[in-house]
Amino acid sequence: MTTNQFLIAATVLMFLLGTMTSEALAQKGWYLGGKFGYDRMQFDLASEHRNGNNYEIDFGHNFTDSFGAYFTVGGSVFDGGDSRMGFIEIGPRLVLWKGPKLQPYVDVLARAATIDNGPFSFSQTGFGGSGTIGAHYFLKYAIAINGSVSVSRVNFNDVKFAGIKVEGLDDMATNVRFRLGLSFFFR
Repeated sequence: MTTNQFLIAATVLMFLLGTMTSEALAQKGWYLGGKFGYDRMQFDLASEHRNGNNYEIDFGHNFTDSFGAYFTVGGSVFDGGDSRMGFIEIGPRLVLWKGPKLQPYVDVLARAATIDNGPFSFSQTGFGGSGTIGAHYFLKYAIAINGSVSVSRVNFNDVKFAGIKVEGLDDMATNVRFRLGLSFFFR
């Protein structure tokens, strides 16, 4: 099953489950979501940037109407598949206000990422942080469209060329992601 097929199947499942929920379903509790979008990566040592596609699966828990914890695992494909990035993020989520349909939020996340440039056997691994501004727009009481913009900064300090570690080569990268997806809220 490809990533696109998985996201389509998950979206259909979330919609079907959402149509069976009652009006009493609140935004507190567990949620699961999938997003896809545009990704742009810029390394400090390089003059060019990379554009690509981004796919993510989100999992979290809203402890109150305004505070939660958030975990995401995702990947990006740049330059037609020549370069790939995988990442995980974890951190708190602050919901700015809770309206009847719109629920904007801010995330501050710790991030770990790895990049593999296949044709050159060049890979990098690093850690950093990410900030997200987004919103859930509720279609039903348990299903929301999730749109967000994230900016991440990662220090790639574990650099390998053809499997051999390159000492003393550190590179900071800025990653900007625009995403759209669906979230399903459990009771």
